[in-house]
Amino acid sequence: MKIYAAGWVLQSPALNFFKRFLHFNDIVLAGIIYPKRIPPDLEGIPVLNFEEAREVLARDDIVLQCALDTEVNKPLLRSFSDFFSELGLVTTSVADFVNGLISDDSGNRLRLPFAGVSSADIKALRQGAEPVFVDGDFFDFESYEVARRLDAVLRSSDWKRMLDFDHDETLESGLLDVISQIHGAGFAGGYKVVDSPRLFLNALIQMRLQDASASFHLELSEAALHELGPRREFYERCFRDCLGGESKGTTLLLSGSADAVIEPAQAGRAQPAICVMKRSLVDHAALKRALGKTAHRVLLRQPDTELSHLISALILG
Repeated sequence: MKIYAAGWVLQSPALNFFKRFLHFNDIVLAGIIYPKRIPPDLEGIPVLNFEEAREVLARDDIVLQCALDTEVNKPLLRSFSDFFSELGLVTTSVADFVNGLISDDSGNRLRLPFAGVSSADIKALRQGAEPVFVDGDFFDFESYEVARRLDAVLRSSDWKRMLDFDHDETLESGLLDVISQIHGAGFAGGYKVVDSPRLFLNALIQMRLQDASASFHLELSEAALHELGPRREFYERCFRDCLGGESKGTTLLLSGSADAVIEPAQAGRAQPAICVMKRSLVDHAALKRALGKTAHRVLLRQPDTELSHLISALILG
């Protein structure tokens, strides 16, 4: 049995996650099929025209439908449909192919293109309930929409749907928006930077540039100070009026990882925080479990197409 691709995507990032998945798991495509062969290969994979494909395709081969279902591609998709129908072959969507492999992966041997996420995590997500706005403890409707759409992507393995989050934003700009929203709503009197200091300190600098009246207390952990290295003096000058003393309101933890938020919650010491959920909704589910019955709300933002860039703000009470 061999695996072929009907069509392939070059300029669009629609198949980027799938390409990584193939590479991580040493899955080799025997060829890319097109009605006519123009280049001899694409990204090192042989290109076959219909006549060449007719000679090599076998009944038990898997043909993955990789051409995007767009208006421009309608003629190409009809050509594929007619050709494979003539041969009596049924194509498989990339999502269905990946889902089948995940379902059969009993030992978490597959490497998914999302760091720290395993087949077991995806299966657990599928077994759980889909996000619900009314009882989901979401800060706002946009947070629910982010959770709902990410849940659909992970549950279905239709990774190209991450392109829905392509808003020309970055992790940095998304983080600035979240911090500004939380601060502007009066939920933060101060911040404690646990790690990833430049990411958060740059956001705080930008917030003050946008709002000169923004006032807050600032702490930096020893790990954050060490991570700053020679840049420490620069940031201490930028925040000389914020460092030292005590916060006049709630202090939020700032971390580039959800672990810094989940671990205190598991120990019954949940703290309000803003973090980057590198494992996306897998981290969100872990935080929800750790919080238990603790009253809380969660703000979620997905600024771009990288699953590891999910930003979460935890508000207690």
